[in-house]
Amino acid sequence: MKIRTLFILMFFGLSSLSGYAQESAMSERNNPKPQDQGMRTLFGNDNGRTEYGGWGGFTLGYTRIADRDAFLSGGRGGWLINHRFTLGGGGYGFYSNFNHDANYQPTLDNYSLGGGYGGLLIEPIIAPFEPVHISVPILIGGGSAFVMNDLYYHGNYHDYDLGYGGFFVLEPGIDIEVNIVKFFRVALNASYRYTSDLSLDYYNINGDYVFTVPSNALRGFNFGMTMKFGKF
Repeated sequence: MKIRTLFILMFFGLSSLSGYAQESAMSERNNPKPQDQGMRTLFGNDNGRTEYGGWGGFTLGYTRIADRDAFLSGGRGGWLINHRFTLGGGGYGFYSNFNHDANYQPTLDNYSLGGGYGGLLIEPIIAPFEPVHISVPILIGGGSAFVMNDLYYHGNYHDYDLGYGGFFVLEPGIDIEVNIVKFFRVALNASYRYTSDLSLDYYNINGDYVFTVPSNALRGFNFGMTMKFGKF
């Protein structure tokens, strides 16, 4: 008895689904949907097609290095998938300002930190066809930093020695992008540069230890602007 009742319920259920499917199909034939209303995903549309492009750009920005103002420059770019996701790379160089009134005393306050970093770029893009939209760049990689002073910068290389140190970097950010023309975008950037602990000691030309750079000296926020050119 229970089995027969189950079969009856299944029959009526399937009949209802069949009728609903026929009504839906008839409704779609009478009121076809526009092509662009189908499901869209990050790597393709419902028609199975995926569009590709690419771009490259250069960045100028401001940051803080060891509590000093610093200049940041570099570039990024990559392979653009379906207008909404970039997979590529990026790299930046930086140096902090010099203290020209320090009489070249051997302390970190009177020296500058310079260096560079780069790596893999992952950048989702939100609403790329809107005139103003957002992207979320994430840079994962590594770099190196060094200590220099005003005399070294102006060419007196034999008067002072340098110290070097490597580090891992993870830099998530957010861009506000403006579509100027089809092949050109301008983005205002904000990001946070997180690095592994920096191990960087400064020794003079005689090999004598002078000072240690703080391990968190390279961590901080970046602000800048990027010019992007390509097929978006």
